[in-house]
Amino acid sequence: MENFVAYNPVKVHFGKDVVANLGKTINLYGKKALLVYGGGSVKKNGSYNDVTQQLKKFGIEIIEFSGIKPNPVVDDVSKAIQLGIDNNIDMVLALGGPRFRTNNRINVLISFFW
Repeated sequence: MENFVAYNPVKVHFGKDVVANLGKTINLYGKKALLVYGGGSVKKNGSYNDVTQQLKKFGIEIIEFSGIKPNPVVDDVSKAIQLGIDNNIDMVLALGGPRFRTNNRINVLISFFW
């Protein structure tokens, strides 16, 4: 194994009404976000609309990677990484419940390949 240093700053916003400040906060990190989420629950419960409205309000371009599995296969992770690279994203925004932890794992992998 080769030696390496990984720097992976992560800021987690969790709880009631955190979306209200999302656009303002994420605007500090850039203008292009990879939005990673799983199935349809984020659209059914309204969190998808809340988040995308905040991002659009602050002029953040959204690149979506949906359908991430709870235990993603290598192909899915590779696709997310490639999507981020191809679109020169500034940040990864993980949206959802239990898959949120999975999405954070993808964030780490993407940071290694940037």
